[in-house]
Amino acid sequence: MRTGIFGGTFNPIHLGHLRSAEEVRQQFDLDVIFFVPSNLPPHKNSKDIVPADARLKMVSLAIKGHRYFKCSDVDIRHGGRSYSVDTVRNFLKNGIRKDLLFFIMGEDTFAEIRLWKDYRELLTLCNFIVTNRPGSRRIDFKMALPLDLRKKVKYNIKSACYRIDSIVSVYPATITGLDISSQKIRGILEDGNSISYLVPDKVERFIKKTGLYKN
Repeated sequence: MRTGIFGGTFNPIHLGHLRSAEEVRQQFDLDVIFFVPSNLPPHKNSKDIVPADARLKMVSLAIKGHRYFKCSDVDIRHGGRSYSVDTVRNFLKNGIRKDLLFFIMGEDTFAEIRLWKDYRELLTLCNFIVTNRPGSRRIDFKMALPLDLRKKVKYNIKSACYRIDSIVSVYPATITGLDISSQKIRGILEDGNSISYLVPDKVERFIKKTGLYKN
């Protein structure tokens, strides 16, 4: 199965996340996309993040009924800081072939991949789908990598991807840009205003019921 990993804090999950995942799924003919809420993101202030079990519940509610979307608690069960290399390792341990595994991330994130834990190993473990909004300037994918890796990367015109080796590739993807962010949603909630049509209805009801994000 062609499997996508869509990791994130999802604090909270919103329609922008879901639309991005749906467009990526269609463009790359993925059989399933796993949404993987992080336990503790390594580069974010944990005081602004609601508990992991609440974020996991919101993701489960958001994707309920979608035949191609699934929720994974692998990072939460792992505990501690959540690193993408550990996430991918765990998926590979479950028997998924690395040539059929696709890690989904934004272009701004890929541009900082050299700051990630064990990024050199990560770049050998799976394929990458790197998303960008229409009209936005694309990064130079080679320049995001250290010099020794740049020499190995070749662009494959037929597959429209950057080949790192014979198995792992980086696929640029253009997706619809919805001007929604979890940070904006939290701000709206702290002001006591409605988040209707920014998050799925079930997620909105859950947030109201639990009182998450109240100032």
